[in-house]
Amino acid sequence: MEYDKVSAITGQVFGPWRYPTAYLQGAHGMNSIPLPIKLNSFEGALVADKVKLQWQSSDDENVAIYQIERSSNNRNFTTIGSVPSIHQNSNSYIFTDSQPLKGLSWYRLKITDEYNHINYSKTVVIKNTNDEF
Repeated sequence: MEYDKVSAITGQVFGPWRYPTAYLQGAHGMNSIPLPIKLNSFEGALVADKVKLQWQSSDDENVAIYQIERSSNNRNFTTIGSVPSIHQNSNSYIFTDSQPLKGLSWYRLKITDEYNHINYSKTVVIKNTNDEF
């Protein structure tokens, strides 16, 4: 299937296939856009049978909340907690998962701004080998 092409004033040809999928989905798909935030780091470690996640950000004045999401398969994520933004220039945040899953777990941040725009961090993989029952 070919779409009708539209030429710009400069003569460059544009078509719908040049835009990301979210753009073609309309307003519903546009909630995953870059936020005015710099996520300097996002790390995690297994400490005393708990997963300690920490991240540093800058320029997060417009961020409303950081939601922490966890997955056992890196596809289906569930929110396990949240941390409100401090709204300052340079911030450090910590979240502890006191009931981590056994085996591999993937963690990510769901970052929501004051206008409900959403962005996701990279994922952090934690291996929990504790066999204590």
